[in-house]
Amino acid sequence: MINNKRALSIFISLCLLLIMAAGGGSVVSADEIHNNSMNLTVGENIVSNYVIDYQSYGAEGGVALRYTYNCVSEQAQYVTKTSDVISFDSLAGEDYYRFSVAQAAAQIAEPTTVEILNTDGETVDTVEYSAKAYCDSVINMTAEERAGYTHKAESLTKLCMSIITYAKSAQEYFPDYMQQQGAVAITDDYSAELDLANAEYTPAVVKADGENVSFRSASFICTSGAKLRLYLSVQNEKDDTLYEEPNVSAPQGAGWEKGYVVKNGVKSYYIQINDILPDYFDSKNTVSYAGAQISVSVLDYAGSVINSPSTSSQAKTLAKSLIVYNENARAYFAPITHSTVLVPASAASCTQSGNTEYYVCEECGKYFSDE
Repeated sequence: MINNKRALSIFISLCLLLIMAAGGGSVVSADEIHNNSMNLTVGENIVSNYVIDYQSYGAEGGVALRYTYNCVSEQAQYVTKTSDVISFDSLAGEDYYRFSVAQAAAQIAEPTTVEILNTDGETVDTVEYSAKAYCDSVINMTAEERAGYTHKAESLTKLCMSIITYAKSAQEYFPDYMQQQGAVAITDDYSAELDLANAEYTPAVVKADGENVSFRSASFICTSGAKLRLYLSVQNEKDDTLYEEPNVSAPQGAGWEKGYVVKNGVKSYYIQINDILPDYFDSKNTVSYAGAQISVSVLDYAGSVINSPSTSSQAKTLAKSLIVYNENARAYFAPITHSTVLVPASAASCTQSGNTEYYVCEECGKYFSDE
């Protein structure tokens, strides 16, 4: 089941629901009687939302559960988190237990492990899920199976390929990631299917300097979400003046923050746009601050990286993966333009039911009474 949920504030949810016993995700389970499922939210992070059929574990002596996963902390550190033990008694009145796990792009192959516990605290069943395993299951479906989940089967496949490619390029750009405990390397190569080598974008940055402040550079951060950091140049490096609050206009109400980093004893001030969604990577973020102005998108940054002779091949690949990720997210979430054909009326017979005149959309398969 596919839903495109546009929330009032910050994100788009790509809800990809599959019953695990039917093959979605990666499952290690004693049997297939448990109606567990998951859905994937593609936003500033890759968020896996889990639905556990806890009531079905009674026959195995299950009375509680806990789950463990890897993520990136607010301090940009790789950490392993384990939930508290959740007693099934505390879930009385609820059909399922639901929880969500947010991970950085590079971590989508790392599984979330759910342990079902008995009264002695022993594990009686273990279920493992990962966002990449879900994407794999979509990619590996037959055309008929995929069409049963969405009328945009090709777009869904390419979106899943784009997610994996983005994650793989993030791993390659941040080599320290693979040194972390629990890291899972992504080796899938969808560059040909996505035409990654030819991905390009022409930057169109608009900026103006202020009297004492100018925007000098940008960076894209994907270790703990999709963020665009805009660095400021202050003419007087000792100027610690707290200027007025920035005027920030970002797509879908994305949040922002300001701060500074110190490198070699020099402060670098920045304004950072947070919570940027993949199908808005090409949308402008406009910032006015202390008389300086800039209008720039994530793909403006990506295009500049690709065109720069000084950037590494890993940086260029990551930039290209952002372009195809945006392209395929936009294609999947785009509204449908119906293309209807007439189905003439036919009279009922002894062997066949009749029908009135109607129209059917060649794009989505829906039926209409008129054009």
